[in-house]
Amino acid sequence: MKIDFVNETSVNIRKSDVSRWIEEELSCLNRKVDMEIEVLIVSPEKIRQLNNKHRHKDTVTDVLSFPLYNKVSTSSTINHLGSIVVCAGVAQKQADSHNHSFNKELEALVKHSVKHLLGIHHKE
Repeated sequence: MKIDFVNETSVNIRKSDVSRWIEEELSCLNRKVDMEIEVLIVSPEKIRQLNNKHRHKDTVTDVLSFPLYNKVSTSSTINHLGSIVVCAGVAQKQADSHNHSFNKELEALVKHSVKHLLGIHHKE
């Protein structure tokens, strides 16, 4: 598993935690863990800009997922799945409102985004 991890904020986030969460989620979904994923931790302004540019929604959001492929099969040899962009500020607010830790919120957001990178989406 290769994680390209960039934290553009002053929030202390360990790459090892993020890597473990991704590996756990891939394992739960019976997917190979020999993949590459980019994870960026950004400010509310940065995620608003990305949300506006890519989804035409000029609002702050908690996380964005940018898959490189529409669907990845369980036997896939695709190396790079895509990018996960998490807004640390929104994650902290959500953690506070749900009465749990920032790390627990971040873990949930990262694991949720891994599903999106694999083509697993919300039920409509």
